[in-house]
Order: sequence, then structure tokens, then C-alpha cells
Amino acid sequence: MRTHLTDDDLIRMLYGVEPQSGHLAECEGCRARWDRLAVRRKELLESRPEVPVDLLARQREAIRDRVLGRSRSGFPSRLAPALAAVGVVVLALVLSRPVPEPQPTRAANDGGLYTEIYSLVESPEPMAAEPIYGLFDNNLR
Repeated sequence: MRTHLTDDDLIRMLYGVEPQSGHLAECEGCRARWDRLAVRRKELLESRPEVPVDLLARQREAIRDRVLGRSRSGFPSRLAPALAAVGVVVLALVLSRPVPEPQPTRAANDGGLYTEIYSLVESPEPMAAEPIYGLFDNNLR
């Protein structure tokens, strides 16, 4: 006993991909499905809508423009990478500023600064003795 034809088998036979099977003559169920598919295909082929010629011409022109690389916007798309590179270079030039020369600081030039700071921090005299130095200030007259 042979199994029934699948929908895929019937469609392949309908479009001529496979030769018609002898099973269609033997099986009423498969023959009925085949007839329904054939009638539906015939209806679809006969009821194709009429496509306006100007629509087809516009589509053809659009395809030709796309294949040839033309754009309808007026901006040549071939220049886009070059313009992007120019934009990056201009942006880099605008944003780059010359670095000012470092100015020497007093701490770097003053050899006695560290000695003076050390003597203030590591003084052997307590801070309480500082007012006494004010009594002996020579600047008073």
C-alpha cells in the first residue's frame, strides 16, 4: 500500500519540477487535491492585475540608478568617505592646542627652600617659645 502524496509533492508536480506520479490515477483523495491545486493556480494566473506601464518604467529607472551607483538626492555617495575624513582632520586641528612651555617654579630654583621648611618643621624649640622671640624683636624702636 502506497502512502498519499504530500502537498509539497503535488506543488512540485504542478510547477513541473517533478513528473506526474502514477499515484494520481490510483488515489481519489490525491487526485481531488491535485485538481483543487490546478484550478486555484489557473484562477490566479488568469486574475493577474494589470500593472501600469509608468510604474514599471519608474521601477526600471530606479534599479538602473542603483546598479550604476547614481543617487537621486544630488549628493554623490562616493564623496561621503572623503568628506568624513576631511571633517575628522579639521576637527582634530580645531581641538588641538599647542601645549604651553612649563614655567619654572620657585621650589625648583630655590635650593634653600627645603632647608627652611625642614628647620620650621623640625625645630628643637617648642612653639610656646615663639612669643618670647617677639620681646626681643630688633625692629621695634
